[in-house]
Amino acid sequence: MEKFKGHVEVSGITQKGFSRQNNEDNFQIGPYYKKSSSDDTAQYTYSTESGARYIILSAIDGMGGGSLGEIAALYTAEEFFSSYMKSKDHLTEEEVSTLMRTSYQSANNRIVRNPSSILGAAGVSCIIDCQQSVARFFWSGDSRGYLYRNQKLLQITKDQTVAAICLKNGYYTKTDPQYQYDRRKLTGYIGKDLYCYDFTPLETPWIPLKNNDMIFLLTDGIYESCDEMDLQKAVNIKSTTMNNCKSLINVAVQNGTSDDLTAVGSVFYTFD
Repeated sequence: MEKFKGHVEVSGITQKGFSRQNNEDNFQIGPYYKKSSSDDTAQYTYSTESGARYIILSAIDGMGGGSLGEIAALYTAEEFFSSYMKSKDHLTEEEVSTLMRTSYQSANNRIVRNPSSILGAAGVSCIIDCQQSVARFFWSGDSRGYLYRNQKLLQITKDQTVAAICLKNGYYTKTDPQYQYDRRKLTGYIGKDLYCYDFTPLETPWIPLKNNDMIFLLTDGIYESCDEMDLQKAVNIKSTTMNNCKSLINVAVQNGTSDDLTAVGSVFYTFD
């Protein structure tokens, strides 16, 4: 068996926004996800040091602001968990990537087929291959994936929103009042494929990882109330992954967010 080049420590935390009746966010880290849609808070820490090749981590934001967003997020978390449980060491990177794509389709189908007319969820996932020291992001909607390297926080994913399209094409800037309205209008999300056969998440190529690289997955309750420097200053490479997640949530709360908040953070260590 090929010796793994590194291992990963991962933490996640989710909590209800102060203006929300319940927490519609969820997260998944390897063998864990928030199993009760009624739980307002949850946190978890996991390490691959024991020798697992793949780790899958995800942050999920249920849509709607009502009583069913948390169900969409729970369905999605369950499907991502299922992909992790199938991601055995002997599988190739492409086979594990296919598992991830399939989980997005399966989550979409469960949401669409629910008789209660659930709207959907925004989700972002990352597969880390500890054997090859690489990571790959998958997402749909406006939950974000970041890479923290050399004291810089780099956004890897691109929001699927009307606001993102308008910003890219120069129709307005973030200071325009229309931006705040359009950022809530998703152009892609889990649950959009009403025919249940052609849902494809966006994805990156495999990204090489370096020692002490950190990956963060955030729902919009965190980043929408913060600018890039706020988020970057909240991360400390000398801190634990859990404390970094708490720091990201705290800065969003201090900046006045009212939305649910979820942060999943990991750090990659190479073996000597």
